[in-house]
Amino acid sequence: MVNEVCQDMDLSDIKVSHVNCVSMRNARDVYSKLLQDFEGSSDVFKKSEADRLKAMFVPSKPNGLFLVSLDEMDHLLNGDSGVLQSLFEWSLSNKST
Repeated sequence: MVNEVCQDMDLSDIKVSHVNCVSMRNARDVYSKLLQDFEGSSDVFKKSEADRLKAMFVPSKPNGLFLVSLDEMDHLLNGDSGVLQSLFEWSLSNKST
């Protein structure tokens, strides 16, 4: 349903990632999927996945808008709860994009 709504909207200026959490082997795989969809940096080996995502989602300078949809995110609750916690914290930051 979310994919259909997004297809009907003009999201040309927004970076979008739809993650099916059931397909993730563990919660940290969400970071890899988001980086795969959004990555454009050359810091691949300098920072952890979480640090790279945080730099994108809570930048020191605005770098565009991101839309992340987590389908069936309840599958992540049995794993590393820090992943979901980080994603929600980043979205609530006043510097969040």
